[in-house]
Amino acid sequence: MGRNLEIMYIVKSKRLGLKPMTSEIIEAALNNISSLEKVIQSHVLEDFLEPVYTERVLPIRLHKTMVNPDLAEWYGFIVEFESNTVVGTMGFKMPPDEKGLIEIGYGIHHTFQGKGYATEMAVALIDWAFQQKSVKGITATNVLKNNLPSIKILEKLGMQVVEQTSETIDYILLK
Repeated sequence: MGRNLEIMYIVKSKRLGLKPMTSEIIEAALNNISSLEKVIQSHVLEDFLEPVYTERVLPIRLHKTMVNPDLAEWYGFIVEFESNTVVGTMGFKMPPDEKGLIEIGYGIHHTFQGKGYATEMAVALIDWAFQQKSVKGITATNVLKNNLPSIKILEKLGMQVVEQTSETIDYILLK
């Protein structure tokens, strides 16, 4: 059993692993928490899947993943090894565009914020992405200027500001 779990991770860091959002996993998440737990073989907090996630994000991701199953390896659930609990989501919104750029996105459940999980997983995920020949750079766009925790993470990752508006900032990290 442990061996199968090992295979499921897209990428791992010291404390965390990223399990892919396959269409099967997304369907389980849309069904209920216990279905998700069974499929990914990890604990999921009852309030983990917020309505915006189940009503908008996951249905869109499911459709895209059913059309192109390879999308599953670009986004996933972050699992804390010590507790085998899902602590957040992270990945790239789509495969690389024609310029070789991919946009990172992430969210950590409030219970697990402030532990460095987003930075730790992002470092591992970016290392993985830069091993893909098609990836030339990582972007983060429309980051709200008042989202200081996210800005701090992006700065720790070495991302550079490329554009700003009165409310948002766009970042890039080139290979």
